[in-house]
Amino acid sequence: MESPSSSPDTVALGCLLALAAVSAFFLWPFAGIRSPEFEFRDTPLGLLVLEKSWDELLLWPSLGFPTLATPGSELEVWVLHRAPSVEFEVLIDNLPVPILGTAENHGIWRIRIGLPENLASGMHDLAVRANRKPLGERKGRNSLAVIPNKPDLPLVAILSDIHVDEENLKLPFDMRPKPLPGWTENLPVVGKFLRDINETIKKKVENGIVKCNPLNAQKLAAVLAHLAENVKPDLVLLTGDLVDWSGWRNWEKLSDILAESDLPLFLVPGNHDWWTRITFFFGRRWLEPFYLELNSFDAFGFQLGSYYFAGVNSGRPWSLTDAEKGSVEREQLRWLKQHLPSENVILFTHYPSTENELGVVGGWDEVLSLQGLELVIAGHKHPKQPVERVIRGVKQIVVPSVRDSESVLQAIVFL
Repeated sequence: MESPSSSPDTVALGCLLALAAVSAFFLWPFAGIRSPEFEFRDTPLGLLVLEKSWDELLLWPSLGFPTLATPGSELEVWVLHRAPSVEFEVLIDNLPVPILGTAENHGIWRIRIGLPENLASGMHDLAVRANRKPLGERKGRNSLAVIPNKPDLPLVAILSDIHVDEENLKLPFDMRPKPLPGWTENLPVVGKFLRDINETIKKKVENGIVKCNPLNAQKLAAVLAHLAENVKPDLVLLTGDLVDWSGWRNWEKLSDILAESDLPLFLVPGNHDWWTRITFFFGRRWLEPFYLELNSFDAFGFQLGSYYFAGVNSGRPWSLTDAEKGSVEREQLRWLKQHLPSENVILFTHYPSTENELGVVGGWDEVLSLQGLELVIAGHKHPKQPVERVIRGVKQIVVPSVRDSESVLQAIVFL
């Protein structure tokens, strides 16, 4: 007769109890935190993400999704403002510009402005005042890229996995590595999960404090300075894990570094951008700073020269069953299918597509079948050198991590 200690039911019960204990141990400080309700708007610019309590916000252009414009052209500025009557003022580098017209649809205002003929090449700050109240002073920094002659074959620089980490965290409880029962060795998923917890604690926790790593932000600043001074790419794509955890101090440090760069920067989030400092509590609620400070779209696209660039938020919370897969959601796929052109599409995202015996996972089978898709650029894996492969006839490049790079040049991939 099989002993109770080794029966499948006993093992399953042990797994459930272990997970319950881990959840209670790590998540209780966050009990009662409000979970915002998000809505998605399908727009020509992209799949817009709005939290239902937000009343006013600069949506586009933004620090993480700038516009590429020419001097003397017209430009639309998108603003969320739920008041029935609003008087707007738009400023470029703190100077007012003429408003040519406005249109409103369910709280989204599209403000048409004319750019000055003598507007200098390079990056400019854009801000909006609504009824004399400033909107988007931080988000609008470096949000207007003036390019007199748009290149047919743009030079593109790609960065990934920066993990800006500026804030120590004092824990409300003692956290030390826990001895693991022997039965966890026979449970690959749960066992790996628990071992990962212990390794994280060993590396990052000391005397009840989760330690930060300011070097990550310094590396990003050095890489951007090198690009601006020596390369001058037409645009820079950042493919997620922008911060190590979603704390406001990390997001503010990241956005301040990005705003100091004289380069057009296009951002998508990664899985770390969904997380709290204790990385076992996660959700879209923690992406609020990304939407508010950097980029309000979960999928978006723009044309530059012969190529159409599509950014997709595939980062999502860590999952016990598919931690390495990421996900492309139905709303994102719907937007991509409706708006991608028929050729020369470059898609950049955080998670690479993954192929196993069941096919391509996480919605990637439909992504790789999109019309016009020629190249997928991703991060997440932290390789020392770019890794190229072809999946379903589409080339994919997985790029190195800025955090783990040993030199500025190792951190950058060019197209």
